Amino acid sequence: METFNIFERRLTSESSEIYGVNKKIAEELGISVDEVENHYRKALRWYKYLLREEIAAYVEKRSEIEEEIRDLWNFLG
Repeated sequence: METFNIFERRLTSESSEIYGVNKKIAEELGISVDEVENHYRKALRWYKYLLREEIAAYVEKRSEIEEEIRDLWNFLG
């Protein structure tokens, strides 16, 4: 649960200064800034994996996944 909490807080932070965000989260949770970053990276890897798996259900070939992701980011962008 801590990993998701950190991921959510990083994504929804209004600050563009990542170290400051990580430091604030670390202080509030009583963990190190490195641990915050590790949790965030772990959640990001999991999110990327889930996104690719979801897109794979809608494309004919796995080789089309990256193109679909690029199109998604362009659309959201």
